[in-house]
Amino acid sequence: MTLSYCTSQQIQDYLGKTLSASQLIEADVLAAAATEHCDRLTHRTWQNTGSVASELVGVEGPFIFLKHRPVVAITNMTAQDISVSAPVLPLVSGVDYRLVDAAAGMVTMMNWWNLWITNNRDTIRDIAGSHLGKLVSVDYTTSEAVPKDIVLAATMIAADWLQPTMTPEMSGYKQISISGAVSVTMADRAVPALVTEILAGYRKMVFA
Repeated sequence: MTLSYCTSQQIQDYLGKTLSASQLIEADVLAAAATEHCDRLTHRTWQNTGSVASELVGVEGPFIFLKHRPVVAITNMTAQDISVSAPVLPLVSGVDYRLVDAAAGMVTMMNWWNLWITNNRDTIRDIAGSHLGKLVSVDYTTSEAVPKDIVLAATMIAADWLQPTMTPEMSGYKQISISGAVSVTMADRAVPALVTEILAGYRKMVFA
């Protein structure tokens, strides 16, 4: 199940105008589009309303941090070396890992310095090898709420997209005045600076 980060009512309140029934429907559509836009620009999502599947985390030390917080429970975890033919090894809660701080999404990787995957072993314990560069895949449940500033960013984006449909005769223009001479000011359709600032704070690095 997914959700939009803002509602048509929030968009209406932000604009300070009463929207018609058709505009409210359009606002809901734009809210969903703004949600996808926020996800695309931040390279992350808050649309998961309970469960997260196969989140990949690199093991570079004794702790890993899950993306969506707070964490309710880890339901499954596997480990794998970074290679095409590397086997997938099931990990055991309380033996190979432990959720130590649900609010921070922090998980302790037991014996992390010996994390090494082999074809014929069912354990990662007491096997000599480097932990660096290994990946764990985690399934878990979360009660994460959408951050308030992300709600604001989505609302501002959707409201900005809705504006031209509210005054179609002004679409593309900020001001038109006639006082002896025609004066036309083009509208600035750039993303508001506050939106850019908010999304930049959540942006994650992506390796392609």
